[in-house]
Amino acid sequence: MGEVYRDNPLIDRLRRTAASRMSISELETEARRIWPEKMGARGIAIAMGVVHGDICRQILDKHWPDQELEKELGNMIFSTIRWCGDLGFDPEECIRRAIACQEEFVKRGPSG
Repeated sequence: MGEVYRDNPLIDRLRRTAASRMSISELETEARRIWPEKMGARGIAIAMGVVHGDICRQILDKHWPDQELEKELGNMIFSTIRWCGDLGFDPEECIRRAIACQEEFVKRGPSG
């Protein structure tokens, strides 16, 4: 499966361009170009489960190349930015809230 990403002209082009350093807003715009139809919460939950399952299979199956895990993590990041917008949330605000929450979690320590 990982062979698809070796010498792939599209991926090579994206690496050479500003696409590899897009802002969250630019990523949301690119995601909307690719996926013009918005999803509802139910569809997002199902799609998120599919990507999560793919990541789990990557980790559990030692025979898959690292590029596949890299791709699936990228799918989760890129898709989540789009899904935030699909639900009417500002992806940057979602990220700010997540950062604050994780900082608080670490400060509290494992005992909470």
